[in-house]
Amino acid sequence: MPNPGVTLRGILLRWPVHPTIDQRPSPMNIPAPLFLCALFTAVFTSSQVRAQTGPNAIRMEVRVLSEQDRKDLKGTQVDAVTQKKTLAIVATGAAKNPETRKGKWMVFGRNLTNENVVLIDSGEFKIDLSDHGVQRFESKEVSTESAREHATAARKGANAQRGKIKKVGATGTKYIGYGVQIRDGANIVAEVFDPPSLKQNSP
Repeated sequence: MPNPGVTLRGILLRWPVHPTIDQRPSPMNIPAPLFLCALFTAVFTSSQVRAQTGPNAIRMEVRVLSEQDRKDLKGTQVDAVTQKKTLAIVATGAAKNPETRKGKWMVFGRNLTNENVVLIDSGEFKIDLSDHGVQRFESKEVSTESAREHATAARKGANAQRGKIKKVGATGTKYIGYGVQIRDGANIVAEVFDPPSLKQNSP
């Protein structure tokens, strides 16, 4: 028999309330280890890109293998940065006989002197899918050197007194992304650019 002291209003007031979208904790309130873990995962998976077009195309996964070295620039508070990038490409699809498809990789950078986007290096590779329809290929290592804008202080005289401050503009080239294309004759059967805007800079 229902309890006369329990009303529908009382049940509703005691019903658990789940947070709405606006009530969910912001990233600033998430415990640091969980937030950093999520951030790391996002950065790591951003180098994996897949592309596929057409029924007879090839699916690609591209990872950027990176190394970076820093050296002090004498008389400044900035470093000379050397970036080394290698594209690790995994292609999957159906093999053709004869195989007429070819691949091309491209690595792009930004000239820090004039801010222009430049093609740092590129190369071609043959499509040679295994019996399981998989091919792994690595581009050659591409290296860039750069230094951001900084100031130097000239020293004059025997007492090495500080002289006039000299402003030095940014120099060198900094890596900004890559592109991979697979063609069958004049037709592009698969391609990926990261970021996509680099396609307009492809040769």
